Amino acid sequence: MQLSEIDYLKETEYLLKMWGQWSSKGVSPNSYPSSSTFARVPGRSEIISDDKALEIDQAVLFLETVDIVYYEVVILRYQKRMHIISIASDLRISYDRVKRARSEAVCIVMGRIYKNIN
Repeated sequence: MQLSEIDYLKETEYLLKMWGQWSSKGVSPNSYPSSSTFARVPGRSEIISDDKALEIDQAVLFLETVDIVYYEVVILRYQKRMHIISIASDLRISYDRVKRARSEAVCIVMGRIYKNIN
């Protein structure tokens, strides 16, 4: 069964949530975990492997080269688990700009991790 674009977007959002938990466990500049192999997301029993998390991490780092706001929004939303309104306040940009940046950033990450979607 082939996934629709909506399915890929939902899966990308889920992977970003898992990546956020995985990446927030560490202490390095990129917040890599020091010793965990997997991260669990509350409400789901699946886990994210270090390899998949590193793939997501590379896609998130790529956002810096596209638009620093995209990168900051993803970090604050998925790693720091901040609400959109709080992100807007922190970054001193509009709520709508944060929502747009998040949506566009998720699409970019999706494109990076699902390079060969048909």
